[in-house]
Amino acid sequence: MGRDQNKLIIASMRLPVSVTKRDGKLYYSQSTGGLATGVSTVSKSRNSIWIGWPGISSNQLTTKDKSDIVKELRKQNCYPVFLTDKDVEEFYSGYCNATLWPLFHYFSGMAEFDSKYWKSYLRVNQQFFKTIASFASKESQIWVHDYQLMPLPKLLRDKFAHAQIGFFLHTPFPSYEIFRLIPERREILEGIVGANLIGFHTYDY
Repeated sequence: MGRDQNKLIIASMRLPVSVTKRDGKLYYSQSTGGLATGVSTVSKSRNSIWIGWPGISSNQLTTKDKSDIVKELRKQNCYPVFLTDKDVEEFYSGYCNATLWPLFHYFSGMAEFDSKYWKSYLRVNQQFFKTIASFASKESQIWVHDYQLMPLPKLLRDKFAHAQIGFFLHTPFPSYEIFRLIPERREILEGIVGANLIGFHTYDY
């Protein structure tokens, strides 16, 4: 891992490269979706490193698999954050997609509230922070993406006071009447405002 203050560090839940394992062999493919497609253009035009989950549970991987994935992804200017089955269930399927996603899209009746989801959400954001910190310098440019990583800007700001940190939300941001339903709303807002620049899809958000 190398520190380069001119390097743009991109952080998102998913990498632009997805990893699968079949019959003991690792396979790599381009990720689909608007975030991966849109941000890839920027990452290819800059000296950058993209940090995120490669899409496969670490429970399926051996130590050698993880080492091979790191080496292969580094060729594409990416670096993995490995998540366990529990992380995927409680952080990704849980807090991100069963709590935040319904509320941010005004489906409040579908939202699930579970304290273990929130604890997992914080734990995974800490994992992202530690990985990014191994690449960042005090004046790095760091671009954080989407609702899965909202606590991350503050975690980074607390360590890198002079870094240039941006955050972009790729979903709607709900009105206060909806947002106040989130028990951890204060921590989420404090996380986001760790960024120098916050981007939304529309002015209303």
